[in-house]
Amino acid sequence: MKKLICAFAVMASAAPAAHHGLTGADTTKTITVRGAIAAVEWQNPHVTVTVTAQGAGGTTEQWVVSLMPPTVMSRRGLARDALKIDGVISATGYASATSNALNSVEFTLPDGRTFTTGNEKWRPVGGR
Repeated sequence: MKKLICAFAVMASAAPAAHHGLTGADTTKTITVRGAIAAVEWQNPHVTVTVTAQGAGGTTEQWVVSLMPPTVMSRRGLARDALKIDGVISATGYASATSNALNSVEFTLPDGRTFTTGNEKWRPVGGR
């Protein structure tokens, strides 16, 4: 029984770290992605916004930007209908080392409103 309780305690403490960690992201720098919204998924566990941005050399890139859960974004004043297809947003955060995924820390809507979407200790330290 003692081993079972220890195993459960280890699993329970590791789950939040795995889910909310930045494994696979380059946390030494932040990047900013600016582009048109191509898709929005307003669902748990996180709101995700697919952004079409211009990459190096003028190529088109698709970025998947992760925000906070829908309830958190709503409490922070973001309405679902503020994320309109073809609206241009700017998102700053930590990029995945292996894909065009961005763990957003802050993003700005076309109307200029800015939302903090990440843990405060992950605030951007500079963009590129």
